[in-house]
Amino acid sequence: MAYFGINFVIVDLVMAQRALEQFTRTEQRPDEIHEASPTGPPPLRFVIEHCLADFRSPPDLLSREVRIALVGRLRNEGVFVLRGAVREIVACLGISRAAVYNYEKLAPKAGATRRSGVAAGAAHARHSPKDRLP
Repeated sequence: MAYFGINFVIVDLVMAQRALEQFTRTEQRPDEIHEASPTGPPPLRFVIEHCLADFRSPPDLLSREVRIALVGRLRNEGVFVLRGAVREIVACLGISRAAVYNYEKLAPKAGATRRSGVAAGAAHARHSPKDRLP
């Protein structure tokens, strides 16, 4: 019977193992940042419902003029620049996309006051440097 034995000096291996454990160790920190999704309604729907609440009537009972005013207010609040805004308005009001766009066209613009006289002309006039010479 033959006996074959190999002796290793494992001091270096143990040191390497400890170094790797130190570098790869993770610790639970109580001050970790946890991302949480909002539990309430999406912000877009919240704005629409907030504007709708001011009219104090369910969407299906609103007259055409009130719907036009509501869509105009939503436009003035900046809702139309958000992605999916028309889809949300359609869902909340129960009207078609075409109606939303038509109401948006019919609604008066915010701050649409008519300027008269010199102020109106000065606002649209373009001057070149030659106009300033005496």
